Amino acid sequence: MVYWVTKSLAREYEHIVSKTQRMGLKFRQWVHQEEEEDKVGSEEDELFTELSKALEQVKYKLLSSRKKLAHEFEQAKALMSSLQEAVVAIDLDSRCLFFNSSFAVAFLEGGHLEKFSDRQLLLFQALRHDFLSLKIKEVFEKRSPAQLECRLLHKANQQSRDYVVKISPLFEERAGDEIYGALIVFHDVTELKESERNKLLFVENASHELRTPLTSVKGYIDLALVDLEKNLPIKVWLEQAKKGVQRLVDLVEDLLQLAVLDKNPKLNKDWINPVEVTERVFNLLALQASEKKMTLKVSSEIPLIFLDESKVEQILINLVSNSIRYNGEGTIVTVTWVNNGNPQLVVSDDGVGIPEAHWGKLFERFYRVDQGRNREQGGTGLGLAIVKQLVEIQGGSITVGRPDNGKGIAFIISWPPSSR
Repeated sequence: MVYWVTKSLAREYEHIVSKTQRMGLKFRQWVHQEEEEDKVGSEEDELFTELSKALEQVKYKLLSSRKKLAHEFEQAKALMSSLQEAVVAIDLDSRCLFFNSSFAVAFLEGGHLEKFSDRQLLLFQALRHDFLSLKIKEVFEKRSPAQLECRLLHKANQQSRDYVVKISPLFEERAGDEIYGALIVFHDVTELKESERNKLLFVENASHELRTPLTSVKGYIDLALVDLEKNLPIKVWLEQAKKGVQRLVDLVEDLLQLAVLDKNPKLNKDWINPVEVTERVFNLLALQASEKKMTLKVSSEIPLIFLDESKVEQILINLVSNSIRYNGEGTIVTVTWVNNGNPQLVVSDDGVGIPEAHWGKLFERFYRVDQGRNREQGGTGLGLAIVKQLVEIQGGSITVGRPDNGKGIAFIISWPPSSR
């Protein structure tokens, strides 16, 4: 665009030069031909008028071009500022020509900005990465774009993050084969990489969890076959195999439920009575609680709450059954609905508790505080991950803490104020 503006201005100046030459010719004729003084004077007046008009046109076009350039600069500046990707342009000596706010936040410090103001900021004073330096050099030599993946320190949060870096040469406008620098775009792919790692870890964990009961079932069936040939009782082996099959069924059901929740299922919200829902869950788990002589309690400050009843019921089943499964006889499990500016559900017990070092990982899929104890109790390692999903799809959040008496564990769920 600058090229075309320059070309247009050049044409105007050529026109002025041409008129000036014509005026000079007429002036010389006037010196040698004084008798034509009146005629020459008249023509000079016309030439000066034409010159004045030409200059006015040049002035107008210059002002228009300047205004257009200013608008384009502001648009480009706004575009760069709105980009989430960090963008920087450098010259052949790696001096920074410009950068956007995302680049400044991610990679620059106070002293760097001062150097940039003096046109002395080198890219590798802000970013020290040998492979990136080699790639930029390669772009300059081959005059073609390049791309690489690397981890770079994000200055704002002081954490290393994953980037896909794209480097494109910047060519001179008139000399298309000459480059004067490069444009570098940093695409932050940390969340994508983390998601890929989590998916891989999930597949590995799921495979391991499925293989364990399958191996157990196969072993008990083999034992049953051996005893059957000897006409020995096989009931005990079949019962053990049945437990293994049930564990497989539970695991597959949990995996399917997580798959459904990951797709953001529709909610069927309505006004529900939290005490009625809680008591219904207690009735479902009453036999398990009575076998371990446990007490189930409920209290509520909230008469009604606007939530999905089936999902609230599933949350309570998972949390209360965990308290029953992993605690000893005589444990008291309490479900409390409170209003602390927003509705909260607290499920707590006074049992053995969970060490605080594990709290941050409790909601990870397949995470187990005690591998052997969890498998012995029949857990799949997915219950709390399901609870977290059920809470979040209804706009809530879940945290872990200690009950007021300092014994056991408490799960605190908070939802936004109820509204339709």
